Amino acid sequence: GGKILSLLMQSGWLHGLLGWFCGVAFILCLEWLDIIPPFTIANIRIADVEYDAPISPWVIIAGWFSMILGVCSSPYLSMRRQICFLDMTSIHQSDNELLQRGIYSIGGCLSVSKELRVLYSPPYFGSLWCLFELVAFRNSNPTGKIKFLPLFLERSVLVGACALFVLSLIQWWLVSVVDSDF
Repeated sequence: GGKILSLLMQSGWLHGLLGWFCGVAFILCLEWLDIIPPFTIANIRIADVEYDAPISPWVIIAGWFSMILGVCSSPYLSMRRQICFLDMTSIHQSDNELLQRGIYSIGGCLSVSKELRVLYSPPYFGSLWCLFELVAFRNSNPTGKIKFLPLFLERSVLVGACALFVLSLIQWWLVSVVDSDF
């Protein structure tokens, strides 16, 4: 699961950003055209001047969901052509004959690859299979690029994004129910 999440976020961040922008722009247009009414009107005071500000959670919610939709649709809406060989899904794991054929053909895949992305976690270098893949890539493709990317980064970004979404909703709720003085 962690490798799939990492690859999805590494290749789909632009789709997520575009999805977020389109979702927010769409909701703002609907609010501007009064198709979606404000949830509430907050009385806000800035520099001793009072303003009535329309408040609604739709921009936050639409931005979040359209960003997720953009990231999840990125494999189907690719902006650039990249093929990924993910060993755990590309080599059959339960049929021994297919497993052997996959292992014997891995050299061909590695020799035409421009880059080897190593999505590692702490036990990575303790795995003989992982070290075999590194050595096989370097032997079959001496000029190929090797990138080491830790698995915790994308998971941390996802946790941070979820926390930001929840905090944004809490902040919206506080502004909508409490008169604010700035």
